[in-house]
Amino acid sequence: MKTAGLAAAGVVFPFSCNTGWTKESSAFKFYRDRAMGCWLGAAIADAMGGPVECQHYKRIQKYYGDFRGFLPYRKPPGLIGLNPGYALHETPGSVTDDTFIRLDLARFYLNTNPPYTPGKLADYLLKHAHFENWWGQAVKVLRRIEKGQVRAEHAGLTHIQGGGGGWWQPVAILNASNPKAASKEAGSLCRIWKAPLEQDILSSVVAGQAEAFKKNSTIDSIVETVINDSGPLATKLFERAVSIARKAKTPEELYEQLYAKALVKKCSKEVDGPMPEHVEPVDYAEGFYTSISFAEQQPWALAYFVFGKGDPERTVLTAVKGGRDADSIATNTASWLGAMSGESVWPKKWRDTVCNANLVEMDLRQICEDLLDVGIRNASVRLSSTDDKVSGKSRKPVKVFLLAGQSNMEGQGVVSMDHPRYYNSGRGNLVNTMKDPNKSHLYKHLKNEKGEWVVRDDVKIAFRERFGGLTIGYTGYGGSSHIGPELQFGHVVGDYYDEPVLLIKTAWGGKSLFKDFRPPSSGGIVGQFYKLMLEDIHKALDNMEENFSDLAGREYEIAGFVWMQGWNDMCDPKAIPEYDKNLINLVKDLRKEFKSPNLPVVIGELGNGGPEAKGNMAAFRKAQKKGAEQIDNAAFVITHDFWREPEQSPNVSHGHHWCGNAESYFLIGDALGKGFIKLIEGKNLKSRD
Repeated sequence: MKTAGLAAAGVVFPFSCNTGWTKESSAFKFYRDRAMGCWLGAAIADAMGGPVECQHYKRIQKYYGDFRGFLPYRKPPGLIGLNPGYALHETPGSVTDDTFIRLDLARFYLNTNPPYTPGKLADYLLKHAHFENWWGQAVKVLRRIEKGQVRAEHAGLTHIQGGGGGWWQPVAILNASNPKAASKEAGSLCRIWKAPLEQDILSSVVAGQAEAFKKNSTIDSIVETVINDSGPLATKLFERAVSIARKAKTPEELYEQLYAKALVKKCSKEVDGPMPEHVEPVDYAEGFYTSISFAEQQPWALAYFVFGKGDPERTVLTAVKGGRDADSIATNTASWLGAMSGESVWPKKWRDTVCNANLVEMDLRQICEDLLDVGIRNASVRLSSTDDKVSGKSRKPVKVFLLAGQSNMEGQGVVSMDHPRYYNSGRGNLVNTMKDPNKSHLYKHLKNEKGEWVVRDDVKIAFRERFGGLTIGYTGYGGSSHIGPELQFGHVVGDYYDEPVLLIKTAWGGKSLFKDFRPPSSGGIVGQFYKLMLEDIHKALDNMEENFSDLAGREYEIAGFVWMQGWNDMCDPKAIPEYDKNLINLVKDLRKEFKSPNLPVVIGELGNGGPEAKGNMAAFRKAQKKGAEQIDNAAFVITHDFWREPEQSPNVSHGHHWCGNAESYFLIGDALGKGFIKLIEGKNLKSRD
């Protein structure tokens, strides 16, 4: 049915693989081997665990007694239909919902762009998932989201039996060797199904899988990563299970000790994961599936991994015979081992059997290959380049630009929204501007020959918690609905330099230099957002290798500072007389902070409303220009010519945001970029018009 993999099955790939790595490089081959080990290990364990999943209610009952939480196990046939042909068990017939759900999660990544949010995942699954192969309880919560009964990011707090723990290998593969990023992404997405304690446990499991991709990973380093990523209660559960595993001499002893000592009878209300504001935590006690099942089964998965000591048969067979949610538990146990050891750890018979059986529905190997491309495309994978030839370009320091300001630096240029009432039928949005035959040549570099938005692999951007190649959407709105000056600025400086470029953008709407960004040298209380700006910049610099794997091992040079701000100061008669001095002090303090006394600075004019300025606006522009002229190695870039009339713009009443006109933001970015090059070269570069 889908024997040729996702691409041949009609799956749309939004990007080609934009990466400097080739598939012949040793780094990529290493990544591929570990990813195949993780992916096939999960499928093997799922196929083995399914047939025995429902056979252990008696053992649970022996130590715990009767309870409501395991009702599905009392009537095994009612848990999920058995699908013949997928098991490695002697008797074919396996509960394979985890493998099918992993396929749908893989499709989500193949068909969407970062950032990956619970809402985006829920929307995609509701439109495209093959729910006939899903566990019914997992679908119920998605239907509640579909009906508007609960938001995706809060759904896990309201659903007793939400979703499995064995679905999330795509997150680990796409964040290989990057446990922090893997944990964060898994913890966010699983909020659809998981309450806070479960979010914490699951994100720790995926962090361990990402850790396993590291070249020198060990069982101990994976265990340490899982535990260190856990909150207090999850830590207790993991440590207890691992302690039992290290003492057990036989599988039987391990099972007996886990069931006798590790079951949670009265689960604490203590929670470890993120809690939305004004939402009370769910009570985990009273037999809820979310407490006595999930809170224990993933620590058990880690116990089986430790007990297995790297031997595939000892590891997986112990896990699948341990009871509880046997397939989901074994899936994570096998994923750790496969990611740590590579594909060859699995006996060839196991690999061939599970791949051939699943060909009826999916090509497991091709799915993994497709995920590898996404990981490289998103620059989310931390590959080691020590064995590969490094180009002259990659040896040069990364050129880092600091972009800061308020809402107009955040970016308010509308990309494609065209509602007649709210967006003036799309007048002045980016898509329609690009269709103008008199202007289309200025924008042709923004899309490729397939009509897809270009994502540059040589220009990176970090904005808040989003990181990736330069493209549309790096604004305060998330998604891909808006642009700011960063888009064309990045293209200009990216075309200029041979070195890789990193834009670090920090911006918050409605903030003044007089108060919010107030620098230390201006006296008084240092602005909160001056401090936050520095925190964001230092965080992005400190985590450059983690956020951008292809920049690993490279030094960086802060090449320039771009300031686009002023509306709030313009509105305050007390702030205008101080603006020139505050601007001078801002640059002075930033140059001191980053030990760059001659750092090039570009300041964008507050050009809203066009050339004709009166009152506060005229006084403010004069103060801006005066301050810029007193700063050495700085350029003041005129922007008022880029004003477009409200009736030709998406947001007719938003003059403070250039009426949302995408052309305005594009041209501002172009002028800022060329203003920077003019500054460092002393040349007169003509801006696009």
